[in-house]
Amino acid sequence: MANVWCADDTFAAQFIFLDDRNLIVDLPKRKNQEQMRNALMSGSSPAAVVTSLSTDIPLTSITRIATDKHDEDIEIRYKVGNETKNETLRMANPDKRDEVWAQLNAIFGDKFNQFEDAKSIPEATFGALAALTFFGCISWLLAAAASAFRAADGDYDIEGRHQGAKALFAWLMEFLGPIGVWIIGGIFCALSFMAVVNAVLQPPVMKILQEEPYKPQGLLMLVLKYSVLGVVWYFVLKAFLI
Repeated sequence: MANVWCADDTFAAQFIFLDDRNLIVDLPKRKNQEQMRNALMSGSSPAAVVTSLSTDIPLTSITRIATDKHDEDIEIRYKVGNETKNETLRMANPDKRDEVWAQLNAIFGDKFNQFEDAKSIPEATFGALAALTFFGCISWLLAAAASAFRAADGDYDIEGRHQGAKALFAWLMEFLGPIGVWIIGGIFCALSFMAVVNAVLQPPVMKILQEEPYKPQGLLMLVLKYSVLGVVWYFVLKAFLI
C-alpha cells in the first residue's frame, strides 16, 4: 500500500507520501511533484526521491490524528524519543482531506479509538481571543516605544549586553514610528478578530483518532482560562482610562 497526495492548491504546496511504514511530508517545487509522484508509485525508494526538507514520520511513532470537519487540515502528533512533535497536513480541499483521513483510519482504526468533540462557542473562541489580546497589547507597547524613540531623535544610549540587537530594535522602532507599528499590529489584530468571528459562526467539530481515552476540556479549566483573560483585559482597560 502506497499513496501520494500533491496538495498543490495550498500555499505550502505539500507533497505527502504514505505507505505501510511511514508518513512523509515534503515541500518540493511544484514543477517536480508529478515526477516525484510517478517515481514513488513505480516503486522507487522514498529516500531517493524526497528532498532535504522532508519530514519522515514512522507510523509506529504516531500517537494522535485529528481534523476539524470544517477545515481541510489534518493534525498529526508523534513521538521522537521523549519529545512530542506535531505535523500539519495542509490539504487542498475537503475531498482530499477525506481521502487521506480514510487511509489513515484504515491503518489506525483497529489500533486507535475514534472520538468526536463538538466545541462550544466559548471553547472555540478562546484561542483567537487570547491572540487578539496578545497582539493588541504588544502593538500598544511597541507603539509607545516607537513614539519614545522618535521623540528622542537618536539621542539615547545603547548599553548592556546584546547591544547589536538593541540598536536594531531602536532603529526599527524609530523607522516605523507609532503609526507603522499600529498598521502592522492592526493586521494581526484583524486576522485574530476574523478567527473569533469564524469560531462563533462555525465552531470546530473535531474528529480524533488516538489510543488513550479522549478527555474533553472541563468546565472548570475553561472558566479559569477566561478568568485569566478577564484579568488581563481589566488591567488593559484600566491603563487606557488612566
